[in-house]
Amino acid sequence: MAIVAKTSTEQIIALTTLSYPQFVLHDVYAPFDPNEDPLWNGPDEDGKPLSVRRTEVAVSLLEDAEVRVHLITHARRPDERTGAWDVIAETRFEVASGVLGVSDVINMDKPKITVVVRAGQICIRVYGRITLAEQDTSVAVEEQVFEVHAWPG
Repeated sequence: MAIVAKTSTEQIIALTTLSYPQFVLHDVYAPFDPNEDPLWNGPDEDGKPLSVRRTEVAVSLLEDAEVRVHLITHARRPDERTGAWDVIAETRFEVASGVLGVSDVINMDKPKITVVVRAGQICIRVYGRITLAEQDTSVAVEEQVFEVHAWPG
């Protein structure tokens, strides 16, 4: 796992050993709710890029492979990104503790990265794509990249 801070608001992590083709954004300190449906439980979520619960959001990968996640926090709603993206999705959820984590769905008690956000509702916009080496000469092989933008909601 490699974490690199590019700016005070952006953190990058490479997730190499995921148990399922997804990663989870969640309130790190939210208690488990046994009455809440598991992620990806409803048929209305089939084929969708996000599975949303009160304190967590699962992001479906484009391929069952290594992924690089850019987690970018903002003080207010950011402008939309341009360029070619295979996935663009937006939602909101509760981060009452003010600590947002990115985790493997099986190891949510050990987030790969955490960032402090304003406690309460937050909005996220997720962009995802497969970048091929012939499209971007800085990429040696095919790469799966997700940008997650978060701001107070």
